[in-house]
Amino acid sequence: MPLPRRLRQRAACRVAGFQQGETNPDRFNEYVAGGFYQCAPTTTPGRARLFTENDTVALYYFSWLLNDCDWSPRRAGHEACLILEGLRQYPDAVNLSVIVPHLGSPHIAIPGDSAAADPHNHVSGGVSIKATRTYNVGHARALIAHGFDEEFSQAGEED
Repeated sequence: MPLPRRLRQRAACRVAGFQQGETNPDRFNEYVAGGFYQCAPTTTPGRARLFTENDTVALYYFSWLLNDCDWSPRRAGHEACLILEGLRQYPDAVNLSVIVPHLGSPHIAIPGDSAAADPHNHVSGGVSIKATRTYNVGHARALIAHGFDEEFSQAGEED
């Protein structure tokens, strides 16, 4: 099995659209240090974080939730980390749904769960549903894969 492609933090931020407003590359480490983005790739002092394509898809959603949806960094980080968990658990998923129960914490629905997909359903897996948010991760993966291709085609660039 081939090793996953990885980009350094600045390049991953560029690919994910983490470039303006509350989501500029310099702010990313502040979000991590503040505990707002707990699923960031680990690193050691003096070394850049290395992002896989899945890590970068999660970063893409973190950026979108912060900038376009005006979510707080804590809430956006939690949702992006849920999405990353879903990407890892269900690598072939085209859509991922976050179930927000009346009681308990949000979680990723099993792809294909008809209860999660039906906006009129109020119960999934025995849990009363308050809300469902569905993300088109298939399209996001394609965008990120294209961005990785672009970055790798520019070999030698320092990031």
